[in-house]
Formats: sequence, C-alpha cells, structure tokens
Amino acid sequence: MGKPQDHRAQNDKAVDCLLVRVRAGETCDAHGLGVTHLDREQLSSLREAARDALPDQSGPPVLHSLNCNGIIFPEKADFDGIIFRGRAKFLEASFQETAHFSNSIFEDDGGFSGAFFEKTADFRNGYFSDSIWLVGATFVGSAWFHNVVVAHGAGFDRAVFQGPARFLSATFRSAARFDKAVFQDVAGFSSVEFSGGAIFDGAIFEKMAWFDRASFSGNAHFSGVSFQSVARFDKASF
Repeated sequence: MGKPQDHRAQNDKAVDCLLVRVRAGETCDAHGLGVTHLDREQLSSLREAARDALPDQSGPPVLHSLNCNGIIFPEKADFDGIIFRGRAKFLEASFQETAHFSNSIFEDDGGFSGAFFEKTADFRNGYFSDSIWLVGATFVGSAWFHNVVVAHGAGFDRAVFQGPARFLSATFRSAARFDKAVFQDVAGFSSVEFSGGAIFDGAIFEKMAWFDRASFSGNAHFSGVSFQSVARFDKASF
C-alpha cells in the first residue's frame, strides 16, 4: 500500500492533466485520468481553466463531457452557474460538504445515481436539457431543487432523503420517477408541474408532504405509497 503523500502526489498530477485538457476545450474525463479527490482550490482552478478555454475568456464556464464518477469532494463543491456540455457524470461521487449546482445548465444527461451528499445539495434554478438521474442517491442534508426544469426523464428511484427535500415550483416535462424513494424529513412539492407523469409507487413519506397547487398533467401513480404523517394536496390539479 502506498503512502498517503504518494496518493496525493498522484492525484495532483492527474488534476494537472485534467486542467490542461479543460484549457484546450477537450473532454473532462477526471475519472479516466485517475483523479480521486477534488478539493475547493482544485475546483476553483477547474473553473478558471474552463473560462480560459472560452474564445473571449468571459461568460459562464463550459465543461465538456465531465466524468467525475466515484470522485470524493472533501470540501465545498462549487459548480454554480457552469454549463455542462455533453453528459455530466457524478455516479457514486461523494460530496462531503455542500454541493452547489444552482443556476447550472446541463445540455445532456446529468448522472448522479448512487451519489452521496453529506451536507446540502443545492440544484436550485438548474436547467436539464435532457434527463437527470439520482437513482439510489443519498441526501443526508437538505436537498434543494427549487425551480429546477427537467426537459426529459427524472429518476429519483430508491433515493433516500434524510433531510428536508424541497422541489418547490420545479418543472418536470417528462416522467418524474420517485419509485421507492424514502423521505425521512419534510417533502415539499408545492406548485410543481408534472407534465409527463409522476410515479411515486412504493415511496415512503415519514413526515409531512406538501403537494399543494401541484399540477399533474400526465398520469399520477401513488400505488403502495406510505404517508406516515400529513399529506396535503390543496388545490392540486389532476
């Protein structure tokens, strides 16, 4: 087994290779390059490198086909306002501090299945041109999805929300799946627009669930759902 300093040196070298590729506007396969950790300083450098790759070095940073599968983020992960061009992969990634994806644009799939969010997961005002996948993800802290827009499928199957989950005024233009998801704290779906179907089969709500003013334009499935506290559907439309 190598020494910790050897692992750090290898990771730093892999991050340097990643930054070179980002500055060249190439695909960002962090996982493939052997990156295992990305701390706050390295993420800041990643953002700067993405901005350097822009023709006029201004505007929102763009990351091409980012692959952060299995990577650990030991500090605040700031992806706020970034444009993800091509698939963005964070499968089984571990966010040990706050994860910021607010105001980000995903031009292809956003893959977070199996990810672990130890603190707040902030996806507010995010736009997903394709799909978002959080199948089996774990949210220990608050999960914020206020005003998120998902153009195609949304998969939250078997996700576990240990803290408050808030999807206020989110828009799901295709099927949104929450099959067997577990909400251990309050769940807020107020004013959510479910245009292509909402599937909550087998989901468990341990505390209050709000669906007031939610719009279910497609089929709404709540087969086998367990509401263990109050569930409100005031002024919801089906």
